[in-house]
Amino acid sequence: MAAFRSALNRTLCFALLLAALAPAPSRAQQAAEAAAATPGSGSVPTPGSLGGPRLAQSATPTESVRAADGPVQGDAAPEGRTRLRYQLDPVSDTVLTSVALVVGLGSEATIRSGELQAQPPAGTENILVLDRWVAEADEAREGASLFSDMGVVLTIGYAVADTVRSGYRDGPSEGWTEFLMYLQSGLFNWSAANIVKLTVRRPRPIVYIQQRNAEAAGEDLDLDDTNRELSFYSAHTSVTAGLVGTAAYMAFERNPDGLEPWLVVGVGSVLTGFVGVQRVLNRSHFPSDVIVGAVIGGALGIMIPHLHVITDESVQLGLAPWNDGAGAFLSYRH
Repeated sequence: MAAFRSALNRTLCFALLLAALAPAPSRAQQAAEAAAATPGSGSVPTPGSLGGPRLAQSATPTESVRAADGPVQGDAAPEGRTRLRYQLDPVSDTVLTSVALVVGLGSEATIRSGELQAQPPAGTENILVLDRWVAEADEAREGASLFSDMGVVLTIGYAVADTVRSGYRDGPSEGWTEFLMYLQSGLFNWSAANIVKLTVRRPRPIVYIQQRNAEAAGEDLDLDDTNRELSFYSAHTSVTAGLVGTAAYMAFERNPDGLEPWLVVGVGSVLTGFVGVQRVLNRSHFPSDVIVGAVIGGALGIMIPHLHVITDESVQLGLAPWNDGAGAFLSYRH
């Protein structure tokens, strides 16, 4: 079991590293794809408020895939469906994604090094009422750790499949954009969870069980493993909820009146709950750990695609010359 989880973690880290370092599509390629998807136009209009180069672009937010005089050229989307237009900024997205990757890998290396010795847990009477029963349990559920890993892998698999489908249906630039947003959702949740874990250092429920068993056998509890006190909060649940949140947001924006978005929300919520329950049954986390992980993960997963949507609304705050001096201004454009 430990060998499987170690191999899985190494594989996922390596895949994320390759994805973050993969080359982005050229501007010429993006312009050709956008021109093919927009009849009668040789260029793609961009909101002036956003400015800067674009990594990937799709159709405008309000452009219907089926116009009154027939289908839009170069688009095989269903009738009546509206396509979103996302924007990836080469500077901010590259920097933020790289920082999240480095923080995630660095924190993971620190956790696995064992340089931070775990602290012995206090009595169970100090634990939250919601969580106390987990620490007072007799043993962990066999196989629960494997099931939680499988839940995360299934979620990642859906994200990859959704990206491939979007690339095939809407063009490579659209698929590339969605892939990077899924990647950011996973990386941000992974790195954030690791930083919080190393900061809070809450003992896992299994440590309370091991401590009672060690005391009964007259032995000392082994505290060399840093991972023993990384209960808060659940990274498994956070990453799963984040990918589900990203998938649900994009599904609702692509086809708000269809059945697919509700299926994504329903199945994704069940899968997130399944992963969280398995982490509790494995005694790796308390219920509050998985609840917080689900909330933070879902919030980050929703915000990532939302912040990449291009709209006609903009708010600008800055400084400008005013009466031989300078003054602040706030403008709103709709």
